[in-house]
Amino acid sequence: MITRMINNAQKKVEARNFEIRKQLLEFDNVLNDQRKIVYSLRQDILEGHQLEEYIGDFIEEVVENAFAEFLDEKLRPDSWNVDGLAVHLQNVFGAAPAIEKPETLAAAPAWRQDLKEAAQTAALARYREKKEQIGRFFPEIRKIIMLQVIDGRWRSHLRTLDELREGIGLRAYAQKDPLVAYKNEGYQVFQEMLLGAHEEILSSLFKVQISQEPPSPQSAGRVPPRAAFVHRSMEQFDAMARMPAEESTGPIMDLPPPEAPLPQPVQTVRREPKVGRNDPCPCGSGKKYKKCCGKSV
Repeated sequence: MITRMINNAQKKVEARNFEIRKQLLEFDNVLNDQRKIVYSLRQDILEGHQLEEYIGDFIEEVVENAFAEFLDEKLRPDSWNVDGLAVHLQNVFGAAPAIEKPETLAAAPAWRQDLKEAAQTAALARYREKKEQIGRFFPEIRKIIMLQVIDGRWRSHLRTLDELREGIGLRAYAQKDPLVAYKNEGYQVFQEMLLGAHEEILSSLFKVQISQEPPSPQSAGRVPPRAAFVHRSMEQFDAMARMPAEESTGPIMDLPPPEAPLPQPVQTVRREPKVGRNDPCPCGSGKKYKKCCGKSV
C-alpha cells in the first residue's frame, strides 16, 4: 500500500518536472530560432557573401516600411503625412525624391506606387554614389558598420527578451497561453529589432565620410629638433645650463651621480694595558675588576 502510494507520487513529480523542462525548451527554441537568423547574417557579413543583395533588400524594406507608416493605404489620402515621409527618407538616405501631392484623391494609389519606386531608385543611386566616393575602403567600412550595428542591436534584443520572459507568466491570468504570447511578442520585438538595425546600417553608410589631409610642404621637410637632457639635481651639472645655446645643441645624456666615498673604519689606539676581568681593579679598591669598575662594561 505504502509502496504504491510512493510510486504514484514519484510518477506525478517526474511528470511535472518533465512538463517544466519541456516548456523551458520551447521557450529556448524561440530564442534559438532568432539566434540562427542573426548568426547566419553575421557569418555572411564576415565572409563578404551577398552584401550587395543584403543592402538592396534593406533599402526595399526600409522604404516599404516608411510608406506603410506615413502613407498608410488604410487611411484616406488627404490624411497622409507626406512631409513626415520626406523627413524620414532624408534622415535615412541623406536624400529624398521630389514629392508633389496628387492632384485628385482617385490618383493617390498610383501616385503612391510611383513615389515608392522613385524613392527606392534614388536610394540605390545614392548608395552607388557613396560607394564610388569612398573607393577601395568601402567594403571594409561596410563590414565594420554592419557588424557593429547588428551586435549592438542583438545584445539589446537579448535583454528585452529576458525582461519579456520574466513577466510572461502573468498572461495566464488573462486566459492566454504564456508560450503562445511569448512567441508572438518575441517575434514582433525581433522584427522591430531587425528593421531598426537595417535603418541604422543604411543611415551610417550614407553618412560616412573619409578625410585624408595631405601633409603640408613645411611639415614634410621639417626635421624634428634634437632633444637635450640636462640633469640639474647635482651641482657639477649646473655649468651645462650656463653654456651658450650653440654649444649645447647636441644631445646631453644623463650621467649617473658619483658614488659617495665609503667611511673609513676608525682604529682605536690603546695607551694602557688591558685589564682582565679577574685582575685587581686599577682604582686601588682591592676588588676584582669585574666587581668594581668593570661591572658596567
